[in-house]
Amino acid sequence: MARANGRGNLDRIEQENLEFFERVRSSYLQQARNSSGRYRLIDASVSLNEVQQKLLKFVMNFSPVG
Repeated sequence: MARANGRGNLDRIEQENLEFFERVRSSYLQQARNSSGRYRLIDASVSLNEVQQKLLKFVMNFSPVG
């Protein structure tokens, strides 16, 4: 949210209250726990560049299962 607020004009979703984001996060974390291997958790508390590098590394190494 700090990055979104820093950009200025927030979209409809970004304007939701903190409780909304906590519910969404909780739901995704629960799904990740229940579906081993289907989700990747990326720490977004680091710099935007670091998040992008982690995502790029994952995508470049991604191999679909099945």
